[in-house]
Amino acid sequence: MAPRTFVGPSGRTFNETDIQLWLDLEENSSFGWNPEEIKFKGGFMSHIYFSGRNELSDKPTLFKRVARKLKTRIHTARLPKSDRNISLIGIPTAGTQFAQRIADLSLEDRDEVQISSRTMLKEKKSHGKKDFWVGPADHRRHVYATVENVCSTAASMIEAFERLEPEGYQVKEMHHFVFFDWELGGMKKLKAAGYENVTAEYVARDVIAMLVHCRRWPMDRWDYIEPKLAEFR
Repeated sequence: MAPRTFVGPSGRTFNETDIQLWLDLEENSSFGWNPEEIKFKGGFMSHIYFSGRNELSDKPTLFKRVARKLKTRIHTARLPKSDRNISLIGIPTAGTQFAQRIADLSLEDRDEVQISSRTMLKEKKSHGKKDFWVGPADHRRHVYATVENVCSTAASMIEAFERLEPEGYQVKEMHHFVFFDWELGGMKKLKAAGYENVTAEYVARDVIAMLVHCRRWPMDRWDYIEPKLAEFR
């Protein structure tokens, strides 16, 4: 049974629902320890990984809990108040399925402010009549936001934002939601680039410390990762 509360290194207090979610994500191998170090896009090397793709989408009930966490975060964010719905754009590729799942859940829950989703291409089509990454923004009908499963150095997010801007998306005013932040400087890089409204639901040190606290992981995994994160930052 998960503890009722846990205070992470960030100072945030997590409730039993948060703790149980990460215990289940670890059990599902969505978050785990790899025998060999894995190289991240930004060059960081780590035995610890977070995978929010097939491991998660293969477990619809678990994915629904993750989506609900993000949906709650989106509805409690200070988005512009209006009668427009929220149109969520997933950062390819994993962010796309996050956006779709959150939109489905919003419909299922009959949210007063409905969340819909738009699809951003990973590569532009070489055929068809429209040459867009997403398609022109329609600010009369939608309040736009983006979602990403994980942030490391934020390179993929910045690349996506630069593609959205020419299509009319006000990316520096929009809100951007991340499920898991590796704390590798990506959030600081986004803020320095002018993207002020970026929110991470969970950060690496809190989750790792939580698993150690619950005796799911040995203490030496914290001793391994904490100095590596600090050195990379």
